Amino acid sequence: MASFPDTSIFNSIEIADQRAEIGNIDASGKTYNRFLKQRWQLDVQSIPLTTAQYQSIYPFLVQQNGESGVFTFQYPLNPMSTKEDSLDYSSVNYKLARNGTTDALTKGSTSYSNAYLSDTVNNLGTGEGKLYSHDFIKFANHSKVYKIAGADSSGVTLFNANTGVGSPSGNLNIYPALVEDVPIDTVITVYRPNFKVRLIGDVQSFETDINGKFEIKMSLVEDY
Repeated sequence: MASFPDTSIFNSIEIADQRAEIGNIDASGKTYNRFLKQRWQLDVQSIPLTTAQYQSIYPFLVQQNGESGVFTFQYPLNPMSTKEDSLDYSSVNYKLARNGTTDALTKGSTSYSNAYLSDTVNNLGTGEGKLYSHDFIKFANHSKVYKIAGADSSGVTLFNANTGVGSPSGNLNIYPALVEDVPIDTVITVYRPNFKVRLIGDVQSFETDINGKFEIKMSLVEDY
């Protein structure tokens, strides 16, 4: 699957929570709603681009043939956790854990008690980081991206298993409910996860000015 060439060019992003539901009204007038599917919509806008930058990206958009193409798009912004400390999250592989061991989650789960994310691959040193509500995460066996919908006010601890820094930090709430199981030892991406997306609409727009700068605006929706 193709990947968008460079998502670092986007400095503005609007995120919409799309929920597909079916509603029915019974003979008494009571309404029943059944949830079908949740998807993230990303409306992004680039910084002013040089002609060379624009020319490296525009052909990729043309190749998607409007809404037909499916590709990966790396979330362009840092998680909230990186604003709180100086740890480098980009090269760390985390696994969901509790009680000192990694654990599994089943399809439909939305919460995980006594949770922390254990760095079982790389060594963070002596630092301790946290994830917060609104941060995106992605499980290695899923094409779906999830959001941390709630955690203790202090955040969800990113635990360094190599140094023993960190501890369980209460319940981790995930939104939406898991669409697939998460087996034991599944790696979790916490830094700029890749969304599987397609373009919304067959017409894409860009802006240019007399200085030869270009700006790209596009709307994407998850496709999983």
